[in-house]
Amino acid sequence: MDTICPNCDTDIPPGEINVGQNVAYCRACDTVHRLSELADAERVKITATDTPPDGAWIRDDGRDIRVAATCRSPSTAAFFILFSGFWNSIVGIFLFNSIASLLGYKGIRSSSSGFDLFTLVFMIPFVIVGLVTAFIALMAVFGRVEVRIGHEFGYAKTGVGPIGWTRRFDAARVTDVTIQTANSSTNGKPDRHIVIEAHDKTVKLGSVLSKARRRWMAGALTRLLITRR
Repeated sequence: MDTICPNCDTDIPPGEINVGQNVAYCRACDTVHRLSELADAERVKITATDTPPDGAWIRDDGRDIRVAATCRSPSTAAFFILFSGFWNSIVGIFLFNSIASLLGYKGIRSSSSGFDLFTLVFMIPFVIVGLVTAFIALMAVFGRVEVRIGHEFGYAKTGVGPIGWTRRFDAARVTDVTIQTANSSTNGKPDRHIVIEAHDKTVKLGSVLSKARRRWMAGALTRLLITRR
């Protein structure tokens, strides 16, 4: 179980935990917690803050309120642009040769049609990996997470421009907003995401955001969906 500080959402290393005395010390925010109270450590309660970090904003256009944050990450973008470019170039060469051979394109030596068809089928997983890494690169440059809160319903969207995944929930019946440990991980460390719990459904978002943007967005949603009532 990960031991997480409920104040700053920082992992508390084993060296700062004393099971015998039932205490856990977080150096990041200089606070001491009872270890027994951190048993539900994957849930982190957050509080609203007024000042959004760079790359996050809140807008009220009269019809609905939009809370959003960009997924922009220069380091992630650089890695996946290079990786995706290299990967898709190699995959593209194999696909071009196989398709050209099947079509009898001039200059491409024709092999058996069965072998070319097998190559195309075999390349499907590699094409999927290429598309996924290309989308991650786009998300790291242009992607954003946005929650629209109307009078009755709310919409949570993650994507790039018009392309994305949208989930609808009852904004008037939200019971809790927390930051929890996700099922995914990055570099061996569990990811975190925002969890909006409503009577009609549970919406999870924000695992692609930076820690500061995720905490601010969770705080803003807490204020708008729960505290303001």
